[in-house]
Amino acid sequence: MRAWRERQDAIVAALVDAYEEDPVMNWAFRAGEKRHAGWAAYFRLNVERYARFDGVFVAEGDLGAALWAPPGRYRVGWRDELRHLPEVLRMLGVGRLRRGLALMRRLQAHHPQEPHWYLNMMGVRRQLQGRGIGGALMRAGLTLVDADRLGAYLESSHERNLPLYRRHGFEIQGELELAPGVRIWRMWRAARG
Repeated sequence: MRAWRERQDAIVAALVDAYEEDPVMNWAFRAGEKRHAGWAAYFRLNVERYARFDGVFVAEGDLGAALWAPPGRYRVGWRDELRHLPEVLRMLGVGRLRRGLALMRRLQAHHPQEPHWYLNMMGVRRQLQGRGIGGALMRAGLTLVDADRLGAYLESSHERNLPLYRRHGFEIQGELELAPGVRIWRMWRAARG
């Protein structure tokens, strides 16, 4: 189901909960009491961005969400980066700003060049993970991918998610080590149809 603005708070709350134990989120964002506020701002910014291309899919009951970008729309332009810099600074804190920006640049440098759909993020509330909600979100997005007969790309920030992505046809293309024990798996799903 596609998301609407009036559901945004519930969607953001579900994503904050889903990413609680995510190694990359915990590495990139500041620790302490401001962490969840930074995450909420980050997810809200992304939901708004992906809603512009009708790429926000929400699980029944707002229990999870997936954000997909159509071909050619994954990259954040320098104007958007500049416009959102004060907000990004509040999200990450001064100490983590350089780390966050370097991470974004590194991910963009390894992004495939051929036309594809991009799964920016997907999350389901922790107490409901493993019940098929993530699979339903994935199938909804892959319907668009397969209708266009294109490949799909994602970066997984948690090793436990790899089996789900593999079940849907994604294969590991490489790993990026950000810090000891903090990795991102780059995954590609070949075009079908």
